[in-house]
Amino acid sequence: EHVQKLEEKVQRDIEEANILKQQLNLREETIQEMRSVIGQKDADLQKKRQELSEVQNSLTSSQREIEVLREGQTSEGQKMEAQLTSLLTQLRERDQEVSRLQEEVLQKGNDNISLQAQFSDISLQLEASSMTLSETKKTLAQRSAIIEERESQIATLESQMS
Repeated sequence: EHVQKLEEKVQRDIEEANILKQQLNLREETIQEMRSVIGQKDADLQKKRQELSEVQNSLTSSQREIEVLREGQTSEGQKMEAQLTSLLTQLRERDQEVSRLQEEVLQKGNDNISLQAQFSDISLQLEASSMTLSETKKTLAQRSAIIEERESQIATLESQMS
């Protein structure tokens, strides 16, 4: 009878051990699944870090590019401003000269042909100066558009980073 009780106890212990083994196997499976999920999350994190690094590099590059454009724009803008001022001064001078010549034409009927030729020359110079002024304004507008486009790209990149 004592042997029978011992056998029953051994049998219960074996059953209990089997249950514990099953629980252990389930926990090992759960741990394995968690490791897999953690590995995937780690890979995703590395990918996001790489993407962030690329966006930061792109942003830095765009910022440098805009800074170079701004410096060039500032330098070019100053040159063009000086040219515009010079052209406007020339235009005023030419306009004054045209006015003076018109008065002379009225006063000196005999020199009419000569004065008309001078008037034509000055008008052509005035037109050429006016065309140069127009081209300069167009160039300034184009450069401003480029800067606005770069600033828009930076804003887009900055919003992607946040």
